[in-house]
Order: sequence, then structure tokens, then C-alpha cells
Amino acid sequence: SLFEQILIEGQERGLLSLAMNSTEEPLLFKSIHKRIRMAKVHDVMEVFLTTNAKLLTVKRLAHLVNTGLTHLLFSVDAATAETHNKIRFGSDFNHIIKSMAALKNIRGDNPTPITRASFVKCSLNQHETQLFVETFRDKVDYIDIQHLGLYRDLFTELVPDDMTFGDVTSCNQPWTRIVIRPN
Repeated sequence: SLFEQILIEGQERGLLSLAMNSTEEPLLFKSIHKRIRMAKVHDVMEVFLTTNAKLLTVKRLAHLVNTGLTHLLFSVDAATAETHNKIRFGSDFNHIIKSMAALKNIRGDNPTPITRASFVKCSLNQHETQLFVETFRDKVDYIDIQHLGLYRDLFTELVPDDMTFGDVTSCNQPWTRIVIRPN
């Protein structure tokens, strides 16, 4: 009921864009499909879902396509299984690639959901930046090479060689869309 109340208030205020998650895996939430459909009923034009793809199946992909989801964003961060396993421990690199292919097949000529493969450049994967682009350019609609966001002096060992602590990165999402976390 809280989710729907947020959507009703958003609709009254002209809410156009919604991200279904922030830092958590949205597919852990069993009724995510129902919530995406509800967002579309309340005139949300763009609905984003970011996933590590671990919980994607062909059946779930078909459900997502049928909800009206407009953007399915894959967090990959590597161009090889070896590097992927260092960054996304417990995730299956080949499953991500298979999920992307299955989604393309399910989607057919439908332009949505638009797909993205994202790569947060860090010291563990910086050597694969170009290979990432080459590997995923024909598997998704677009690729996003992102800057590593730093918070205070945490995880400084992950800073890539070509980034200095003076580099400023900012997130524009608070001014472009609302985020409603599954919980």
C-alpha cells in the first residue's frame, strides 16, 4: 500500500521516471513485476531496473518484458569471467551473457526494455575497459563506463590508474527520477 501511495502522489505531481532499486538486487523481491505494472498504471513513463542477473530466468525475463519495464540495466563490471568473479563474487558471468541473449530473443522487435551493460571502472578491471565495449556492444542497446564513486577514504585500493582523488563524480538521479527500493 505504501508503494501505491507513493505512485499516487507521484502521479499527482507529474512523476515520469522511477528506478525500482538503488543498491540492492530488486529480483529478490517476489512481486517486483506487479510493482512495475502498477507504476505504468500510474502513468510513470520510464521504469528502470538494475540487476546483476543472477536471479534471471527465461520465465522472469518474459514477465519483465510484459510488465512495461522500459530499461533493464545489467551490472557486469568485467569483460571476462575471471575478472567478473573477482568483482561480483558468486555471480555467473556466462549466465549474464545468456540472459542478455534470451532477453533479445523474447523482446523481438519490441524496443523495450532498453538494455544496458554497465562497467564501473576500478583497479581490478581497468585493463578490460576496451574489451568490455567490444564484448557487449552487440548484446545490449548501450554500454555505460562509469566512474568509481569514492566515499571518504574507503576502498582507495580500487581507484583505477587514470583517476585521481581530485576527480569529482556526482549522481544526477535525484533530479531526474525517484527511487523506490523494494523494501
